[in-house]
Amino acid sequence: MKLSPVVARYFDAWICWDTWDSHHPFDNQRFYRFVKAVVRYSRRRPPLSGHIRSLVVKKWSGRRTPAALRKAADDFARLYETLLEYEKTRGFPDALIERTDVVRYHLKLTLGKGPNDAHVNRTMTDVWGNDWRVKLNRAIGVPR
Repeated sequence: MKLSPVVARYFDAWICWDTWDSHHPFDNQRFYRFVKAVVRYSRRRPPLSGHIRSLVVKKWSGRRTPAALRKAADDFARLYETLLEYEKTRGFPDALIERTDVVRYHLKLTLGKGPNDAHVNRTMTDVWGNDWRVKLNRAIGVPR
């Protein structure tokens, strides 16, 4: 698999440094920017971690011992995979946890798995007070 031109430039901006695998904050930052570029510019299908491992080995083959290079490539491929999973996290911010918007809270609560009216009323009252309906109506612009 070939990296898109933009993602390839971010990859090169990280991997071209002799210290790419030092875990120095600047090197880490360049790696993180590469992963962010993958997330942003590889909408359909991001490169697999094995492909990233292969690109690292190809770029540095002959300039590091095979064992050290393989270990570093494996470590960064695993970190790449972890960061991609992190970036795919859905449902953040979570209205039920943050409790900052009565409309979002109500929507999240009522669109959940099979809520009943008693549960919704009890939960809304616990979190937003006895006048939660007034607060909700005001927030969505329903006249009194």
